[in-house]
Amino acid sequence: SLRKYPNVYFDVAAIEDIRVVEASVAALGASRLLWGSDWPHELQTRSLERILMSDDINMLQLHALLSANAVSILGTSL
Repeated sequence: SLRKYPNVYFDVAAIEDIRVVEASVAALGASRLLWGSDWPHELQTRSLERILMSDDINMLQLHALLSANAVSILGTSL
């Protein structure tokens, strides 16, 4: 189970099925997930749209996925 590796984060940008992202948020929590925009290039807009339009991912979880988690890992500020 991925839960036993608390220092491992998962990039969800390339996941095309939003249900997988939603299930990951439910199972692991948004604090373990990141939306990385580096690859694959052609999926970035669609991937971001799916996450933003999800009824199962709230604003706090979106903030974690799209910003706060990366800031925390990198030790920087916005």
